[in-house]
Amino acid sequence: MASVVVHDRDMTLESSDEELVREYFALLDRHIERWRQTGGRWSPFAGEVPIDSMQAAALGHESAKVRRHALGVLDHAANDASTATFRAALADPVPKVRLVALHGLACERCRTGEVCVDDVVHDVLGTLRDDASPTVRHAAIDVLARFISRDERIVPALLESAAMDTDDLVRLTAARAAGGERRVWTRKAVRRRRRTAAGRAEHEPTLPGSPAAST
Repeated sequence: MASVVVHDRDMTLESSDEELVREYFALLDRHIERWRQTGGRWSPFAGEVPIDSMQAAALGHESAKVRRHALGVLDHAANDASTATFRAALADPVPKVRLVALHGLACERCRTGEVCVDDVVHDVLGTLRDDASPTVRHAAIDVLARFISRDERIVPALLESAAMDTDDLVRLTAARAAGGERRVWTRKAVRRRRRTAAGRAEHEPTLPGSPAAST
């Protein structure tokens, strides 16, 4: 297995790491199954997270599903200690994994300490500019919109994306965010709103003297 080094720390996934991660998720699955069978109020799983092993799995496990779930666990259980893991996972070959890494990197609710805005924005700007997936670039806009008042690099980057991105929904969303719209709609919602607006325009009556009436 290839060595994985992050910030001078060896995070290569060993067989012992895989076993610990497998045991954790097996216990979690049993916890969920018991809740489904008994019903009642949901009680969060209280099992101890093998943080080092989970970080190694997030970057080195062969299963994208395991990498994604490992990042999700780290987001809630060890966000502050996993910043380097989230940053490294932004280069994962699978878009769904990168989406979880993006969320973990920028999530302020799951942290006990302050997020380093400079580092987060630097990485997310790179994602907006270079990520191959329009879905991930779209998610990057959501993150940047939340930090827009705290970093002067964001608006110019959004304007560049609005002009240059190859995806029309990313261009539209970036333009709205740069213009001050703080709520970043999902791609599905943007499509629906655009169809609704087009339908309204198509069925609006043409008023006498309007440009449309004179054509």
